[in-house]
Amino acid sequence: MRKVPLLAGVAAIALFLAGQNATTPKPLDELIPSGAMLYLEARNLSALVNDWNASAEKKAWLGSDNYQVFSRSRLYLRLQQVFEEYSKATGVAPDMNLLTSVAGGESAIAIYDISALDFLYVTRLPSARSMQSVLWKARERFTARAAAGTPYYARTDPVSRRTAAFAIAGDLLFAATSEETLTGALGLLSGAPGNTVRREPWFEAATRAATAPGELRMVMNMEKLARNSSFRSYWIQRNVPDLRQYFSAIDDLRRTPSEVREDRVLLRAEPAPAPDASAVPGLLRLAGNATLYRAWARPDPAFVLDLIAAKVLRPGPRGFAEARTAPVVSLDAPLAGGEADLETRIDGAPYEAPGAVYRPEALQALLGGNPPRAMLQLQSSRTTADRVFVTNDSTIAIEGAADWDAAAARDAISRAIENLYTTSRIGVGWRERRGGATALWELDGLASIAVATRGRTLLISNQAGNIEAVLPLLDGAAPAVTASYAAGYRAAAELENYTRIMRHIEALQAGGQAPGEPPLFGANIASLARTLQRVQSAAVLASDDGRSVKQTVRYTLGSRLQ
Repeated sequence: MRKVPLLAGVAAIALFLAGQNATTPKPLDELIPSGAMLYLEARNLSALVNDWNASAEKKAWLGSDNYQVFSRSRLYLRLQQVFEEYSKATGVAPDMNLLTSVAGGESAIAIYDISALDFLYVTRLPSARSMQSVLWKARERFTARAAAGTPYYARTDPVSRRTAAFAIAGDLLFAATSEETLTGALGLLSGAPGNTVRREPWFEAATRAATAPGELRMVMNMEKLARNSSFRSYWIQRNVPDLRQYFSAIDDLRRTPSEVREDRVLLRAEPAPAPDASAVPGLLRLAGNATLYRAWARPDPAFVLDLIAAKVLRPGPRGFAEARTAPVVSLDAPLAGGEADLETRIDGAPYEAPGAVYRPEALQALLGGNPPRAMLQLQSSRTTADRVFVTNDSTIAIEGAADWDAAAARDAISRAIENLYTTSRIGVGWRERRGGATALWELDGLASIAVATRGRTLLISNQAGNIEAVLPLLDGAAPAVTASYAAGYRAAAELENYTRIMRHIEALQAGGQAPGEPPLFGANIASLARTLQRVQSAAVLASDDGRSVKQTVRYTLGSRLQ
């Protein structure tokens, strides 16, 4: 008799679980057909859109030089052309009003081709709101069809051949640029078999390597992106060759009132040797109040040599930027290959006039004899005493594999610059500024260069005062971090000086500025920085275990813009 209540209880639980499974909505990534190169998911898209529309940053950006230049850019005009084509295809303007009306709670967009702007959008939107959306009100302009028992609406513009399609299924709204993609999603919704983005190796590997989803999650098929011509053209970092080692990546964004944080994971196609990052925390304790710092584990000695030269020993222009426009042809230019060229010798090296020569051989030998385990760059801007100019103070800290020979380090630097600033080695001698266990030396000539060593740490700076400020930090505790790369930038402290520097530089090049075009750095980029001035600082920590690179980026926020 006691078995009857027990069996009844089990049956009730089974029925309850069956009911739960029947009503539990499918994850959105199970409704996205395979083949995407980028997947973006928002926990609450409607809230994000409302936050942006109500923000002071949006108002400031729309009135900025940066937006005005962007609105005349080739990318913007190309997007405008595409938007107009879709507007003709749908009879609905693809603007912020449309986005606001179709932005629901949990939402996802999968991009299948960046060049063609081929995408599928899915959002959880109450059916009552869907029926009030701009798309639903324009359905008479579409052709009604059905897939997997669900009606949908599609229309193709005969001129541009752009297709727009959408469907409403319960509390889900679908919008796509391809009928095939939309019908595939409706089939997955109905339970029909099919390949989803969630089952693809690049997606599975990325989501498995990440932590809990953030407010925004982006998953990238790096192999497809690197092959896409539009990605290669418009990717601002210009480092696509460096990205080819990764086959997948994921980025989760989280917000609090005082911080925005990104957690990124990049997965390698083939494992690489993991760098020894044990020396990086010891150098990070020296970051102090520097407005810019960057630290590397096991840097290449050639890179260390170049950074020392560029920031301390011979700062200044390092060459011309890569030209991206064809040269102007002058009809008045003399023809090449005339009679006068018959006497020109081509079997000898071109003549080089005597002058300043940088000779890094001794410094190169110094680094070769004590390979760097880690390197730290510190930099801060400083207004000169006359309040006219702004200069940059730079310090390079190098952690060697063994203790540094202080005398050999000073001699290597003297040999590197003796033909840059003086003749007959006048002014490249060293005077001791501070004695003790960590002696500080500076040049006795016109060049402002200082050197200090303590054990395995070598410090080189263009201001002796910078090293004096750093030396006490050598006795502090190292931060408890694991990082093969770390960087930080205190944007609020540098914005004013940055703008002054750029305005000084660009004032000298005013003749080459296009009419009506604001200067790139002093006005365009500076206006973007002012728009984002609530971001007080940014910091990144990256760890590399050989199979993946994990990055945490933190943006510290100040008070809201008014």
